Amino acid sequence: MTASTPLHITAIIVTHNSAAVIQKAVAALALQKQVIKQLVLVDSGSTDTAYLDAAVAPLSQSDVVVTRLNVENVGFAKGNNLGIAAASTATSHFLFVNPDCFLAPDWLEKALVYSAAHPQAVISSPLYGYDIKADSPSGLWDSQGITHTRLLGRWYDIGQGKPITETQTAAVKALCGALMLVPAAAVHCLSKQPGGFFDENFYMYKEDIDTSLRLSRAGYTLTILPDLIAHHCRGWQPDRQKMARWARLRSAENNLRLLRKHPALFPYGLFYSLQYLLVRYANR
Repeated sequence: MTASTPLHITAIIVTHNSAAVIQKAVAALALQKQVIKQLVLVDSGSTDTAYLDAAVAPLSQSDVVVTRLNVENVGFAKGNNLGIAAASTATSHFLFVNPDCFLAPDWLEKALVYSAAHPQAVISSPLYGYDIKADSPSGLWDSQGITHTRLLGRWYDIGQGKPITETQTAAVKALCGALMLVPAAAVHCLSKQPGGFFDENFYMYKEDIDTSLRLSRAGYTLTILPDLIAHHCRGWQPDRQKMARWARLRSAENNLRLLRKHPALFPYGLFYSLQYLLVRYANR
């Protein structure tokens, strides 16, 4: 990263009834040593959007351009795509961050130093668990990247729920959509593909896996920088049997979408199909 290199960082946050967490997330962005130039807040169908006024307060005395979009509940994928469309054409990097993800003050600065030396890198970091009710770290891993089991192709977040004293090792096949720093060229490349950067047919669940696989196919490198720190409040139920049926069904349907789009997953077609049928017809 040199002085002659123009950097214009656009952060995109998609919210949905996120009043409990969004202010903390935006405050963390405001404290970044490498400042962002634009924050695009896309509210996807919150019951009441008044909480967003307080959410942007930490940026009120800064030069950050805040763009707000209030739309119906369009889902995570389309929400982010709308944010991309609303971003400045000067954007050099997109920072996709969930409203319940809190970055350490030097996260962006360190990530951009790495990006300058590795322009094909799509960057994330280990995500440490955070208990928003206690307003403190949980002491557990949230994600160290995403991979799948070799036998059945079951996708999972590496290390999730394990004590942070235990480092999990596995080949990262996808990045968690809660936090991704992506060069603008990569975003524009995938945005031209059917469905957009995040394929809107996924609506939510596994769209980050699809996008990661497409980025890899386009020649970009999925990178977890272990020295970067970010905390994440897991927004869904990790015990699948306690998840709402519609959520489990959407997740199973999206496995089939992954299968159709990515030939390398064909060996897991039988498992994905049986999983879908089980959720669709047996778990009522």
